[in-house]
Amino acid sequence: MKILELAEPGPLRDSGVSAILAGTKTAMTGLPAIYEKGGEPLPAAGERYSVIDSEGKPVAVIELTRVATEPIGAIGDAYARAEGRGYRDAADWRSAHEDFFRSDFVAEAPHREERVVIPVPGINRAVIQAVNVSRSIADDVRAVFITDEPDDIGPMQENWEKHLPGVPLVVVESPYRALVGPLSAYLDVLDAAWPPGKLEPITFVILPEYVARHRWELLLYNQSVKRLRSALLGRPHTVVVAVPYRREEPAETREEPAEA
Repeated sequence: MKILELAEPGPLRDSGVSAILAGTKTAMTGLPAIYEKGGEPLPAAGERYSVIDSEGKPVAVIELTRVATEPIGAIGDAYARAEGRGYRDAADWRSAHEDFFRSDFVAEAPHREERVVIPVPGINRAVIQAVNVSRSIADDVRAVFITDEPDDIGPMQENWEKHLPGVPLVVVESPYRALVGPLSAYLDVLDAAWPPGKLEPITFVILPEYVARHRWELLLYNQSVKRLRSALLGRPHTVVVAVPYRREEPAETREEPAEA
């Protein structure tokens, strides 16, 4: 059975072990780069660990029920509180973990940069929401507009700069109304342009996605997203994230006849 040593021996480990034994600590956080540097696989759901206290004694056995790799900016308040260390919210959690991961106790790990690519069909509320989410993940955010209509490029660039300044818009012309092939080719170009010998970045592909009110809308809006997601799953160093947006019902306006 694998050994779990929370932080370094002392008060920090003792408080974590106590929270596990009390049942108030139901989540833990690790740094993937440390596993990569040590040539170890990431933990997996179903694995069991013997929890060791500051004296090196086993005090409990835990089982992992779910393991996920997420950017630190994506952590929410519920997860922060589940760590059982009294964090007020996600911001408090991030502050503490960033300090810990930079401490002398944590072995220096290679820095893997992050970037975000958003395929966009135009500008709408779903796209704007996807851009806002992307900005919370990484500083390097760019949108990709794939079109087979050259006349659409100028108006799209002008509209994009007006509504979303500061986010680069890359235009890819595709003569066959294809989406998957041109976007995959663009990602290949990004990878090829990365400096040799530098650790490859994590690329987040953010997919604006409608939560449809009606079945026909699901077919209309989301088929391309599904094909793209399927094509990118398994791509090295790539995380595919769908950002749902629900289209609201338009408000009805009724006019009452004026009384004579």
